[in-house]
Amino acid sequence: MITLQEDFEQAFPNKNTEEINAYERYKHFNYYDETSLDLKEYTNLKKLDLSRNVLTSVDFLNTIPNPEKLEELHIFSNKIEPTDISIFSRFINLKILKIGTDKYDFKQGKHNKFYGSLKSYQNLTKLKEICIEATDVDSGLEYLPVSLEKSRYGIECSPHDTYTERDAKVGEIQNQLRPFDYDIEAWQLANPEKMLVARPELFTNSYSKDKWLRALSNKLGETEAELLLTNKLKKTERLKQKQENLSEVFTPSPLQTERVDELKKRLEEKYKVIENTRKQNRLIYSSSNSLYGFTGLEMDKEVDEIIKETEKLELQLQIEQKPK
Repeated sequence: MITLQEDFEQAFPNKNTEEINAYERYKHFNYYDETSLDLKEYTNLKKLDLSRNVLTSVDFLNTIPNPEKLEELHIFSNKIEPTDISIFSRFINLKILKIGTDKYDFKQGKHNKFYGSLKSYQNLTKLKEICIEATDVDSGLEYLPVSLEKSRYGIECSPHDTYTERDAKVGEIQNQLRPFDYDIEAWQLANPEKMLVARPELFTNSYSKDKWLRALSNKLGETEAELLLTNKLKKTERLKQKQENLSEVFTPSPLQTERVDELKKRLEEKYKVIENTRKQNRLIYSSSNSLYGFTGLEMDKEVDEIIKETEKLELQLQIEQKPK
C-alpha cells in the first residue's frame, strides 16, 4: 500500500500547476496506510477541488504556500470533523468557496461539520459563491461582500434536516435570507444597524454612504412605526376588555346594546387593520417611505374616536343604571 501523499503526487506531478481536480478521487481511504496531505510544493494553485471524497481534516490547507493565489476551493461533501471556518480567512482572493454537504451525499453518510460565524469571511471581498449547506455556520451575514451572486447559488445554505434532534444551525442563515430571495445586499440593506457595526466604512465612503445612510434612516422610521403599532394594539386590547365589561356590569337598552355591538364591530375591524399593517409594515414603509395612513396619525385618530365613543357610552350607562 502507498500513502495518500504518494498517490496525490503521482496523480499531480506538476508542482507548478494552477489547478488540481481530485473530485471523487479519494472515496476510499482504506487504500492508503497514511492519509495526511501536504501541498507545500504546489506554489501556484488557483483552484483546488477535493470534493466528494472522505477527507476528515482540512489541515492540508495550512500547507498551501501561497494562499493569496487561491481563487477556488471545493471541499464539499467529505467527512470533515468539527472545524471552525476561520481556517479559510487567509485565502483573501477566493471567489468560490464550497465547504458544505449536499443532500444526496448527506444521505450517503458524508458530512462536513464546519461551524462558526461568517465574520471569518470578512476579508474575502471577492467571493461570488459559497456553500455552507448542512453546517453549523449560524451568523455573520453582515460580514459577507455584496459581490455574492444575488440568488440561492450565491449562498447555498440549506440545513437538509441533518439531525434527528435538531437541524444544522445553518438553518438560521437560511431563515434570514429566504424573505429576500437569497439576495445578500437586500438583507444587508434591511439590517443597516448591523452593517454599521460590522462595516462602518460603508457609511463614510463617498461612493456608498448615501445608500447606507438612507437605509439606516428607513430602518429608524420602520422601528418607530413598529412602536406606534405596538402601542395601538395594546390600546385596542384594553378597549376590547372595556367593552366586554360593559355587557357584564350593566343591562343596556336594546338601542344601547346595538350601539355597543356596533362599537365592538368597528373595533374588531380596526384591530385587524392594525395587525395586518404590522405584518406588512416593512413592505409599506419601503414602498411609500411614509408613516401616515393606517400606520400613523390617521389610525391614531380613528382608534381614539372609538375610545371616546366607548367611554361616553359607558358613562351614559352608568348614569342610567343609578337608582332613581
